[in-house]
Amino acid sequence: MKFRRDPNFVATFYYHHVRSLTVSDSVLQLIKNVTIKDVIYWVSESWDNVTQNCLVKSWKKLWPSLADSSKVEQAGANKSEILPLIKCIPGCEDATEQIVTEWLSCDTEANQLYTDDEIISSVQNKTQDDSDLEETDEPENVLVSHSEAANALEIAMRYIEQSENATSTDIMFMRRGHNIASTLRIT
Repeated sequence: MKFRRDPNFVATFYYHHVRSLTVSDSVLQLIKNVTIKDVIYWVSESWDNVTQNCLVKSWKKLWPSLADSSKVEQAGANKSEILPLIKCIPGCEDATEQIVTEWLSCDTEANQLYTDDEIISSVQNKTQDDSDLEETDEPENVLVSHSEAANALEIAMRYIEQSENATSTDIMFMRRGHNIASTLRIT
């Protein structure tokens, strides 16, 4: 009797064998302890890691005509079109065209392009100003280890979660800091 190798059998056997090697009891227990809140934080953290460039490229592939129309819309936007939209924002019901003009011009005034020489002179002047300050007898900063930081952030995270005034954003930022410290502690 000749033995014939069934590819489906081999694949199934290999899958279950590898699965039994990689999934241990501790991992299964860890998965059972995952809550919906943990999943929401994971999704939020993943979304934060998506870059704006990635989103733009994705939309260009999905809807190529959208990129062309957005350029036209941006060029044609004026104060009279923006004003009704701003008035819809809570707290901005009394906005005027003058306020819209100030907001729009604010961005252009702040976004100055500096030359290399201006940047260098600014940094050099700042370091000279810093050296003029008196030196105090403050103790040197003591480095905090990753383990100490992770433990402190875990306690702070529990405190924030118990607080009635804490928002989900506060908890998310604490959780992100704790995850960073925990990751660095392991490495």
